[in-house]
Amino acid sequence: MLSVKDLSVSIQKKRILEHFTCSFDIGKTYALMGPNGSGKSTFGAALMGHPQYDYNSSAKITFNGEELSGLETDQRAVKGLSMTFQHPLGLPGVNLYQVLRHALPQGHDPVEARKKLNSVAQKLSIPQELLSRPLHEGFSGGERKKIELAQVMMLEPSFLICDEIDTGVDVDALQIIAKSLVEYRTKKRTVILITHYTRLLQLVPVDEVIVLMRGQIVARGGADLAHTIEKDGYSQFITA
Repeated sequence: MLSVKDLSVSIQKKRILEHFTCSFDIGKTYALMGPNGSGKSTFGAALMGHPQYDYNSSAKITFNGEELSGLETDQRAVKGLSMTFQHPLGLPGVNLYQVLRHALPQGHDPVEARKKLNSVAQKLSIPQELLSRPLHEGFSGGERKKIELAQVMMLEPSFLICDEIDTGVDVDALQIIAKSLVEYRTKKRTVILITHYTRLLQLVPVDEVIVLMRGQIVARGGADLAHTIEKDGYSQFITA
């Protein structure tokens, strides 16, 4: 289980998250929803230990009973946390094979890793030529999101945060991404889907929907909560 207690985050002295407290159980899938600027992406990046954020000293993040608050991003990744990005950055001159060579555990078989990546790429309908091109350079939105997911499937983290993996993708790409996410879920893996839309949640069943506004949780519920939001918007959660 991942537990977050009293997490506040500021960026350039602007408070984005306010005393966020929540827990995420092993093997469950969550949807984190909210209007633009509500702090959804900030929360995901904070779990990964974004180095440019300012955190309150009383915040406590534990994963399977182990304190994460003092760990760097790469150390959290080793513990089993991973995040796909809404806008993945390109890496000039570096392809996916090279990225994974450094990301996979030491002592891995490079031949077997290449075979597995080729299989993952086929499952995600990623053209083989993209695997040897500089990462994300000239890729479409759908290709970028698929490549992000391919890295996840190679590294197999136990706790995955997907930041708007459904934006900038066409219907076919969304179907492929959703199918892969459904297959990826196991009893030992936790997934947080940060999204604005219910179309992804219609393809990937979630156990709980969490609504974030102004850096605070304002509602929690089942999948039907997402449909209520689609119908009535977020204004229903605004209090005087």
